[in-house]
Amino acid sequence: MQRRFFKHYYGRGTLPISEPEYDSIWTLLQTDSGIQIYEQLFLDYLYGDTLPLENARLLYYGYIYTARYLPVYPAELYLDSAISLIFQPDSINRQWQLGIASSLLDSILTVDPFNLEALFLYMTLCDELNDSVCVEISIARMSNVINAIMSSGTGRKPALAIDIIAMPHIDNILFFFALPEKKRKTKQWQDRAIIKVILKPNTSYIKRLYYDITPIHKWLNALDTAGH
Repeated sequence: MQRRFFKHYYGRGTLPISEPEYDSIWTLLQTDSGIQIYEQLFLDYLYGDTLPLENARLLYYGYIYTARYLPVYPAELYLDSAISLIFQPDSINRQWQLGIASSLLDSILTVDPFNLEALFLYMTLCDELNDSVCVEISIARMSNVINAIMSSGTGRKPALAIDIIAMPHIDNILFFFALPEKKRKTKQWQDRAIIKVILKPNTSYIKRLYYDITPIHKWLNALDTAGH
């Protein structure tokens, strides 16, 4: 299933591929009406609406221009703890376990609302609680995020790098498509910051993926400049 799913997004499916139009998004979000449009899209996303691809891309890539943007949030520790609580059930303390896991995932999604792994775990948690509405909302959110990200590039080569706005999203894509990482390295390609991820043998027969982390790179540079 994951192999077929990934092939759909790996340049053989129906998604149109194009780089994010950051300049256009930035220009839009300099206006009051643009901000209102964005905030309404964000609410629609939280409510579980399935967004048209253009709106999903605006939502995801426009997030870098909001005050909430934090691209290096260390989500892994919280994710590991949530996984342990969700998938190692204690029949006596099960409700307590799920409550703590929910709080951990909420902590991640408050800072990084597009974290696919957190959304997947939230869907799993909601399913165990028999909350079908919560499950559907989580599925819709994941669909919006993965469509936005994978419409930016196939990841086959630097020119088709997958554009992401937060470092955890590298691991999110690997998790979502069950692709095992071997190693990674950062490189400059033209005026873009690229991460090349070498993969271990996998059922999708994908050897490597390229990610464009330019927005993250710029954010870190700005932070470093401000610190000086």
